[in-house]
Amino acid sequence: MKKRTIKILLTIISLLIILILIYYISLPKGRTIISPTHQISEDSIQFLSDLTYEDKNQNIQYNQEIFNKTYNIIQNAENFIIINMFLFGTTKEPHLKNLTQELTTQLINKKQSNPNMPIYFITDKFNIINKPYNKPFINQLEQNNINIIYTPINKNPITNYLLKKAKKRLNHRKFIIADNNNQIHTLITSANPHDQSSPNSNTAILIKEKIWQDVYNLEIKDANINNQQIQSFIDNFQEPVGGDEGIIPIKGGMGGLIGIDNAEGEGENKPIKVQYLADNGLMHSLKKELSKTNQEHTINIAMFTLSDKKTTNQLIQASKRGANINIILDTNDFFFSQQKFGIPNKPVAEKLLKESNNKINIRWYKSHGEQFHTKLITITNQTHTTILTGSTNIANNNIRLYNLQSDIKITSPNNSSITKQTNDYFNKIYNNQNRIYTTDYNIYKSTSTLKKLRYEWEQFIRLLQ
Repeated sequence: MKKRTIKILLTIISLLIILILIYYISLPKGRTIISPTHQISEDSIQFLSDLTYEDKNQNIQYNQEIFNKTYNIIQNAENFIIINMFLFGTTKEPHLKNLTQELTTQLINKKQSNPNMPIYFITDKFNIINKPYNKPFINQLEQNNINIIYTPINKNPITNYLLKKAKKRLNHRKFIIADNNNQIHTLITSANPHDQSSPNSNTAILIKEKIWQDVYNLEIKDANINNQQIQSFIDNFQEPVGGDEGIIPIKGGMGGLIGIDNAEGEGENKPIKVQYLADNGLMHSLKKELSKTNQEHTINIAMFTLSDKKTTNQLIQASKRGANINIILDTNDFFFSQQKFGIPNKPVAEKLLKESNNKINIRWYKSHGEQFHTKLITITNQTHTTILTGSTNIANNNIRLYNLQSDIKITSPNNSSITKQTNDYFNKIYNNQNRIYTTDYNIYKSTSTLKKLRYEWEQFIRLLQ
């Protein structure tokens, strides 16, 4: 009897091991995708931001540009719209701006005014699996013949459902591409059209040249878009020739494509270089850029979540090489009204200060219940600035379960308008110019051992996932 029991237990354990192996084999692999480098003209790129802040009388003010520009792109579209947004849903808090219904209305109005225009709305099924009360907005879009696509597409429905419930392998992209007046506009942002996200501070980049090609081609693959009307328009679309770099795509280490930057001599009249970064593309590019920094560089970071250990170690090393580093962080005290205990940013900030001998400068964004949801890094030397921004937080991701991300890398002269716009934004909030945006590090700092242990535990668990 005892041998039989042992045999049954061994059989059960063996079956469990087989099931776990099947589960992990079926998981989608993470990717590093870095597009070719394009050179574009200075007047074809614009920096946008949403900011929640206090005025001199301590009244809360909202300065929002991103979705106003998004609605403008929708209204002026002539042949197609492809929009990909992560969070999309409502809230019962009446004081918050109704971004979800407004975006829904904008898309429906465009479809009704131009019934033959193909419109694709791409999102994550997380919005209706975990929050079923968001489904009416999806229904409104579907009932008006707007194509709804849920990504990432996983052929294993059981695995897909589990990943969504566990909030793993999500489509975290946030962008819109649409044509207008012989141009194709691309807006890449950190902002979600989500009611509870409406007061959050965010950033965005609008580009009116070339980069749309890389965004469009990846969505054809990832969202299985097969629309002959759009493709016919794209095939016949004429964009000014010149300015592209010599880029050879090669296979990347995470199953994606990495572009080899081999640019020399072309497009000298178009001084701004841009690349589309998807999935792990921003993290890959960031680590490469940080490794080159020294005393001639200034690194400015405005970030919702800073937890990736390799990056934090690189920042510490960069400070020891003499780089000037300034960081603005969300306090991570609350996440949609749920207490977060300051993890990961508070223990990470303490480590950065301690191990850099206080050479790294850190300020907290002063929240009023909302999040400092920005994801922006600039690295400046004596002549040029590299700008990285979009949907990606500086957070470690599991090798297999990278979220789908959409980001942009910009390399521009220090005297260019896009560099000035971006630097003006950072300096304004870092130095509290005419408003109250940020607070001293000591106001919200934490030396809690419990927080450190919880942070380390969370990082360890991520490695096992």
